Amino acid sequence: MKPNAPVERNNYFIQTDSSLPWSDNIGPEDSFGIGWDNAVPDPKIDDIHFRSERQTLRRLPRSGGILFTIRTYFAPVREICQEKWVPGRLASGIRSWGDDVAKYKGLRAYKHVLFFMAPDADLKGTTVVFGRRTSTSDPTGNYWSR
Repeated sequence: MKPNAPVERNNYFIQTDSSLPWSDNIGPEDSFGIGWDNAVPDPKIDDIHFRSERQTLRRLPRSGGILFTIRTYFAPVREICQEKWVPGRLASGIRSWGDDVAKYKGLRAYKHVLFFMAPDADLKGTTVVFGRRTSTSDPTGNYWSR
C-alpha cells in the first residue's frame, strides 16, 4: 500500500435504534452471542435508521504505519425516504439481498415494518416507507420467498 493510494470501501445497513456507537438492540457490546437473533422484531418505524460507513486504510508516509478510519452517516429511514427516488432505491437494494445477507443484516427484525402495513398501533394503519411486497418469508425461516 502506497501513502498516496488509500484503500476505501463503503457499506450500509439498517439499525433498529438511534445509538450511533453501538446498537443495543442486538445485545450488549461486551457480551457473548450478540447479533440480530437477539433483536426484538417489528420496531417502531421511527426507531429504524439507515447507517452507512466509509472506511479507509492509509499508509502514513513518514512512519509507514497503517491508519484505519471510519466515517459514519446515520439518519432515520423515515427522514431519508422523503427525498425523491430514495425509497425505491433503498427497497431495491434490500430486496436484492440473498438469504445469507438478509440474515447477516438482520432483515427479520424490521422487514415487516419497512415492507408491509406496520402492526404498530402508533402508525394507525398508514402505509410504511417502501409500500407492500407481494411475497413474505415462509414458515421454514427463509428471508424471501421465491
